[in-house]
Amino acid sequence: MRNNKGSTIIIVLIALALGSILGTVLLFSSYTGYQMKVMERGSKENFYDAEQALNEIRAGIQGAVSDAVADAYSRVLVEYNTALADPEDFFKREFQDALYVWEDESSRALLNRIGVVSTYNIPTLEGFVSDMRGVTIQGDSVVTNGTDDIVLKGIHVTCMRGGYVSRVSTDVRIMLPDFSYTPSEVVLTAVPDFTVIAKNELMQQTGGSVVVDGNAYAGQISVRNNSNEMLIGDANSFICKGNITVSSGAGFGVDNPDKAYALWANGIRLETNATLQLTQDLYLADDLRLAGSGAAATLSGRYFGFGNSLTDPSRSSSVLVSGKNTGRLDMSGLRSLMLGGVSFVSGTNNSNVLMGQSVAVKSDQIAYLVPANAVTGGKNPLIYRTDELAGVDLSANVNLAAFVWEDRTLGSYVDGVQVITYPLVGNQTLVYYYLRFATAEKASVYFRDYFSHNGQDIEGYTAQYTQGILAADGAKSDTAGNVITFDHNALTLSGTPSSVSTNVCTRLQNMFANLCTTLSSNVGGTGDVYDYIVNTTKVNALIAPLEFQNASGAVVAIITRAPVMIDRAFLTRYPDIKVVVTTDNAVVNSTGFTGLVIAGGSIELQASLRADRVGVSDAFQSRLTVDGTEVTLLDYLKLGSELNEAAGGIESGALNWDLESMVKFSGWSKN
Repeated sequence: MRNNKGSTIIIVLIALALGSILGTVLLFSSYTGYQMKVMERGSKENFYDAEQALNEIRAGIQGAVSDAVADAYSRVLVEYNTALADPEDFFKREFQDALYVWEDESSRALLNRIGVVSTYNIPTLEGFVSDMRGVTIQGDSVVTNGTDDIVLKGIHVTCMRGGYVSRVSTDVRIMLPDFSYTPSEVVLTAVPDFTVIAKNELMQQTGGSVVVDGNAYAGQISVRNNSNEMLIGDANSFICKGNITVSSGAGFGVDNPDKAYALWANGIRLETNATLQLTQDLYLADDLRLAGSGAAATLSGRYFGFGNSLTDPSRSSSVLVSGKNTGRLDMSGLRSLMLGGVSFVSGTNNSNVLMGQSVAVKSDQIAYLVPANAVTGGKNPLIYRTDELAGVDLSANVNLAAFVWEDRTLGSYVDGVQVITYPLVGNQTLVYYYLRFATAEKASVYFRDYFSHNGQDIEGYTAQYTQGILAADGAKSDTAGNVITFDHNALTLSGTPSSVSTNVCTRLQNMFANLCTTLSSNVGGTGDVYDYIVNTTKVNALIAPLEFQNASGAVVAIITRAPVMIDRAFLTRYPDIKVVVTTDNAVVNSTGFTGLVIAGGSIELQASLRADRVGVSDAFQSRLTVDGTEVTLLDYLKLGSELNEAAGGIESGALNWDLESMVKFSGWSKN
């Protein structure tokens, strides 16, 4: 038999070798798996460290956003004062401005803005991270500013610890906050910034240059007599429910041309030798009218004429030179001009004739007379016996098929004729035939064509009325009708008829109506500002004046039903006075007064005066004992506790915004 012991040993050795190899493979696999788990755990730990750093950056940005919201909220309540603009838009702009000037404790800004380019600062982001060991922050430094957000683009956080590296990249999106407020807060916090509230009229007849340093409201405003001028000083809003009338060589203007303000009024009328100089925002429901010889106006900033009626001249905004030999109307400094209305020819019995111009001279009315060749009798106007007019259709005397020039008939422009009659001495009546247009745009087209055929005649008449009408080159202009300019006896026509937004006009009309009722552009009401603020039931029942004292015993507020003269004697008697309320008239005769005058009648200014927000706010807390009961000044005014809170600070308002929703990641990724 063959000996197989050697084969058996070989087989055993092979088996042992295979087992060793298999064991080695298993051990290597286990070791590799272990190493992978260790690496994965390290990677995860690094990832969590990178994510933690990114979350801390987000939290830091949220802190900056919170501060910016609080600052913007304060600016709305304290400086907005209900009249400058839409509070929503104002709040968002203030928030953006506050965020761009925000700095951390090391005086490092989060955002930079140079012209139209915006960037973010990486060192500021690094300052938000509590542990920067092994952490590197890089970024594109690009900031995009949208209508609803601010986006910090391409923030990259890299974490390298224990030999492991992880990287997280994202954009940070900051949502622009909406303005959440209680309407009464805006109204109430605005009142201390006013220095005059006159139900009937704010007037000046003496005193030279009188500066109103503070917001003002009046039923109407008048400035009279040579060398007198009323100047808007340190104010945000000047509100006139009726017209501002400047006459007899007086002036109306601004003390500081660079100070932002908004002047709201129904209209402005400049009579003989009157002057107007405005530099910021002007809002008019009706016309700016140069009505007297020598009247002149210089406007810069922005002009919003928001009356857009095509039937009622009192609700249609235009600029009109109606007086002969007026001075210069200089609008060359305007950045923006909006005129929602057009001029009218004033007729009897509300028979007003629509013209096609938003800026016009009275002599332009000639263009809207029916041409003589289209009138039976060959003349316009015509004189009739008054007793012959009864039951007669005078419009039948006009031939609309007549040619006004070689290629156009009268009927191709108009939809009828407007007859205006004026009684003369005896049994005679003067009859004018005017063109009637369906729209302001059609009237504008007609005037353009008339001007192209009769330009020299129009220029000749215009020279009798004004020394010049200057418009701004390159300014944003939206007008319902044509705009005429007149410089060095050269007349030009411009404007884009029908380009004014009806929605914008309606919105501004509503804002003005609200301002003239509640001092808030967004809060409506009934009656008048005086009645909205003063508890007339209580005040009208007073038998004697009330003197309210502060904690030191000084009289700081007075309510009376008698006329008030604020002169040296008055201020000597009441050296700490801050609020004067009268149901009658008031006269300010001394420059020493700072505070608020509220009158149920008129307020005459013979000296400058200045608002005192802190002093007036404190005076609202002043007290008096009446029939054994302690009352405050606020008990006689329709102002509530919100004002008290506003005087001490309004930071709590910023807590209404959800910072988690306002600051969030966008395009997040892990590398």
